[in-house]
Amino acid sequence: MVCIGFAEALSAPEVLWSLVDAGYRVIAFARRGQRSSLRHSRHVQIVDVTPPEQDSRAALAEVSALLASVTEGNAQQVMVPLDDAAVWLSGQIELPTNWICACVGREQSRVALDKWLQTRVAIESGFRVPKTVSASTVDDVLKHVDRLPLILRSARAVWEENGRLRGGPNRTCANRQELESALRQWNGAYPVLLQPFIRGIGEGIFGIATSDGIQAWSGHRR
Repeated sequence: MVCIGFAEALSAPEVLWSLVDAGYRVIAFARRGQRSSLRHSRHVQIVDVTPPEQDSRAALAEVSALLASVTEGNAQQVMVPLDDAAVWLSGQIELPTNWICACVGREQSRVALDKWLQTRVAIESGFRVPKTVSASTVDDVLKHVDRLPLILRSARAVWEENGRLRGGPNRTCANRQELESALRQWNGAYPVLLQPFIRGIGEGIFGIATSDGIQAWSGHRR
């Protein structure tokens, strides 16, 4: 048994297909009231839970109850978080006996979700990291206005606030006017990171992995 979630995650269909092809029985938790492609599949059982963005504690309790309810004897069972909200849950949840987390788990979830911590760990590990500044107030940001263009991003992927899980958008600022607009929207509501906007070309090659090799190749460049 493998439990994946949230079902709305972009990677959910690919993860489901891979697990089913490998012979696993799959169950998925989904945000109640939200659509997803997994709901059209006969290969997975969908269980709706409270969206953590509405009530994080209710979501935690319901996912915990789901795992406890589908425990199958002494067989090893695996929880696979697919998005930031599920990673947050994996860091909070008390897994039932015979369940393990195939992701970061309780101890490492903070590193997975804290981008400022990730940046410091990457630097200490010898990676080349764009110059990154942490800021908590509008004045903190304005001290670095000479670094335009830049990206203003939340220092955490998601966090719990007033009983709800929330996140912050990335804001690309090409000039002073766009920066001031971004600052008005943000207004110090949560810690952010300032990073330089790096121009470049991104390329991707994709395919469907099957027992006969990779099928349906595609690619893009941007």
